[in-house]
Amino acid sequence: MSGQLGLDLGRERPGRVEAAVNRAIRAAQTAGEITEIHAAATGLARALARGIDEAEIRHSTRGRADCSKELREVLASLGLDRASRGEIRQEAAAGDPFDELTRAMSAATGNPAPTRAGD
Repeated sequence: MSGQLGLDLGRERPGRVEAAVNRAIRAAQTAGEITEIHAAATGLARALARGIDEAEIRHSTRGRADCSKELREVLASLGLDRASRGEIRQEAAAGDPFDELTRAMSAATGNPAPTRAGD
């Protein structure tokens, strides 16, 4: 079983990451954002979250990193991460002092505001 983590499926309570993923999935299901068609992806997300919890218990930095990368991609595909929901960009634009300063300066000069790399 080279490079893989064995999962303790007999655990009674989920770990912190698995519990957070479960809450996110339930909230998205309640809101109608994900349905039965997403069952495979939600199952994979739960398994990866459990893998992260198991890796933390075993102090496996590599296992945690590998599962975390994969989990992030699955959550993005389900629309459950902040970036895919547009929350990060909105927060940055709403309260970033640099953005506010450049907008004010641009308004005063009549020039369009510069954008940051990645915008």
